[in-house]
Amino acid sequence: MKILHIVLSLGKGGAEKLLVDNLPRYIEKGHEVSILQLSSILEASEYIESVKNSGIGFYSLSDSGFRDIRLIYKLRKFLKKHSFDVVHVHLFPCLYWVSLATLFYKKRPVLVFTEHSTSNERNTKFYFQPIEKLIYCRYDGIIAISERVREKLLSWLNYKNKTYLIYNGIDINRFDKAEGYSQDFWTNEYDFPRDANKIIMVSRFSYPKDPKTLLLAMEKLTSKSHLFFVGDGDQIANAKLIARDIKIQNKVHFMGFRMDIPQLMKSADLIVLSSLHEGMSGVTLEALASGTPFLGSNVVGIKEFVANSKCLFESQNPVDLAQKIDGVLNNPLLKKEMQMEGRTFVQQYDIEKMVQAHLQLYEKLLNEKRKA
Repeated sequence: MKILHIVLSLGKGGAEKLLVDNLPRYIEKGHEVSILQLSSILEASEYIESVKNSGIGFYSLSDSGFRDIRLIYKLRKFLKKHSFDVVHVHLFPCLYWVSLATLFYKKRPVLVFTEHSTSNERNTKFYFQPIEKLIYCRYDGIIAISERVREKLLSWLNYKNKTYLIYNGIDINRFDKAEGYSQDFWTNEYDFPRDANKIIMVSRFSYPKDPKTLLLAMEKLTSKSHLFFVGDGDQIANAKLIARDIKIQNKVHFMGFRMDIPQLMKSADLIVLSSLHEGMSGVTLEALASGTPFLGSNVVGIKEFVANSKCLFESQNPVDLAQKIDGVLNNPLLKKEMQMEGRTFVQQYDIEKMVQAHLQLYEKLLNEKRKA
């Protein structure tokens, strides 16, 4: 099959990372795969280099904003020039632009859209519903990445006959092969005391992530610990300001965007993800795959993807989080239990299962199109 994935920009988000990780497997299975980004304004050079080195075709439509209506014409022109069997779309407004660009298109490819989140700025406003129904009906298949996402989507649009539940996956083998960094890496690079614990949070600094709760928890810890944030985003300055205001800036380190997540996670004593909600948290699954104990907010998109309640803390409650962190770091038996339970639980979300499910769906939709 000749498959195209369309994204806003090949930037540093979770949906984009998922593509970078899984699309090489399509090529290994004999398919031709490409990525088209609407705009280059948020692109990450590290991701683009990785994609190109994997033999994946890469295209960019513009360097303008994502809501530029001229993108509809550019998309239509691009799709007519390049003949694809399947066009797999991610995120808004790609959802709208592709739907409109393929109107009255005689040789329309199979269109698939992945719903990545339970909430957005449209599905809370009733007047969007008629528009959404017209947009979504143009797609042959709609993938929900979790049961909660599927439930929300069906309650909003009720396209039950074309909605499919396919969980996101992670490359567990990549974590199995990775080796954690030595103590010298941390002490030399970040002035990290050898007798302290390393706590890591991997995420973008943008809504719905909640670094504030973790920072406030750090102030209350009894364990000697340093916090390492991995990622960047428009709210990073605010996080740094909070750290200064509560006088913990000497034990909080901002590492920026990194490609060595498995090595960093395997080096940590604890991984934390503080968030207000998620669609399906890939970071949660990666943390479990790393074999490092994990604590996540007890919210949709995280709580469904951990082995048990040991891995959860009350959302936006720094006191509860601090107690849970101390409880893990000061209890070797609990730490070992969480490691083993997490590793066992995460096996069901191996990336190979997701890729196979996507390819089977593409084949099903193509066969239906041929028979129509």
